[in-house]
Amino acid sequence: MKKHIIFSSVILILLLSSCRKSYSCACTTNIREGNWPPYQTATVEEVKKNTSKKKATQTCNNTAKQIQANTRLLFPDDNLTIETSCALQENQ
Repeated sequence: MKKHIIFSSVILILLLSSCRKSYSCACTTNIREGNWPPYQTATVEEVKKNTSKKKATQTCNNTAKQIQANTRLLFPDDNLTIETSCALQENQ
């Protein structure tokens, strides 16, 4: 009986650990004004360790919104076009 409990526990731990991986959110912000070439910045934000993919995706989407809002606060000019996009990356 002990062997079954230990074996079941090991399988359960392996299954749970495979669902939660380490992720990063790679974001790019483009700032454009008229005919000028765009100014581009790139940032990588590490998502909290042992986060599910679904939750990491939500975090990455929220990060894009927050970076865009912060950039708009830094550059309040209405003639600027600010676009931020983020992509979820799985860390090795």
